[in-house]
Amino acid sequence: MQFFDLHSDTLALVGENDFFSPQAPINITYPKLLRGKVAVQCFAVCVPQTSVDSVLLGNEFIRRFDRITSEGNMPVILSADDVASASAQKPSALLALEGADMLAGDPDGIFRLYDKGVRLMTLTWNNSNPFAGGIGENAAGLTPLGRQLVANCHKLGVVMDVSHLSEKSFWDLTEVSPCPIIASHSNARALCSNKRNLSDDQIKAIAHLGGTVGINLYPPFLSDSGTAVLDDVIRHIEYMAALVGTEHISIGTDFDGVDNNLPRGIASPVDLPKIVAELCRLGYSTDAIDAICYGNAARVFTQVL
Repeated sequence: MQFFDLHSDTLALVGENDFFSPQAPINITYPKLLRGKVAVQCFAVCVPQTSVDSVLLGNEFIRRFDRITSEGNMPVILSADDVASASAQKPSALLALEGADMLAGDPDGIFRLYDKGVRLMTLTWNNSNPFAGGIGENAAGLTPLGRQLVANCHKLGVVMDVSHLSEKSFWDLTEVSPCPIIASHSNARALCSNKRNLSDDQIKAIAHLGGTVGINLYPPFLSDSGTAVLDDVIRHIEYMAALVGTEHISIGTDFDGVDNNLPRGIASPVDLPKIVAELCRLGYSTDAIDAICYGNAARVFTQVL
């Protein structure tokens, strides 16, 4: 069994020498990816314009991505063929943009970032921007610039990600998307009322488009108590499986984006096989577990890329 992790914030924390060190104080390192059997790891560039020079910092994060993939000779996911050849024996990396702030209001900027390797796009972080409303403000939908950016992403073959979008932006995107979309790191709002989680109707809409939802391991998205254990992760998987089937569920850990606030017993990719073991114990088929851990995400990226 191997994994396709749809979301991490490791680029915000990784230093010059620590990605390949087993002792590095970050959730994701190359040795941990190997031990956890992660075949594809998504690395997010998250630089909201509300707090930083998003263009400058975004380019720095991309430089870090280039450095770790080059130094580790890590394959970079750029095409459907790259997805097909991905293997947990040599983890691949996929560059994602979490919030389009570093485009500075220019929808054609995605062409430049596509050339740099971006293959996954979340239009907003929590804040709104010139392209769409974010969940933190949760009012505006897609703007005309946002619709042009979405069209450009579809033209290029960039997967659209609805995590962090306002509800209106979410529904606007589903109306204009001709291909599968994902929620890279969101859970079921029916089980945990956090506004970043998805309603049943939203989960069904993602499934209707052939997409997938990455289960987020951040405890405030798993339980209203704000604390969590492995059973809480499984609870969200089982809820979505009953709602839309196992073919629309994936994993989006949010490692290195949650200040080590994780479910008890889960600290890094090394612990992801615990999800497999519990699903096996519950009687899920090998095919269903493989789909959740890897196949569903691989299917979407293969189709869109």
